[in-house]
Amino acid sequence: MNPYIVQGVTLVFYDGEREELSVLDSKITDRPPKLLKEQILDGFSKMENPPVKVELKIKWL
Repeated sequence: MNPYIVQGVTLVFYDGEREELSVLDSKITDRPPKLLKEQILDGFSKMENPPVKVELKIKWL
C-alpha cells in the first residue's frame, strides 16, 4: 500500500445530509483506506442518526 495523508473527512447520513469533519492531525499512513473508513463508521455508530458512508480526501505520496 502506498503511503498517504488524509486531508478531509466527510460523513454521509441516510437522509443525504453531509457533515464535514476537521482533520486536526495529518499523519502519513499506509493503512488501507477501506479499513480507516470502517473505523470511522464504528466510532460514530452510537449517534442518534449514524452515518452510512465516509468519504476521504486523500493525498497520495
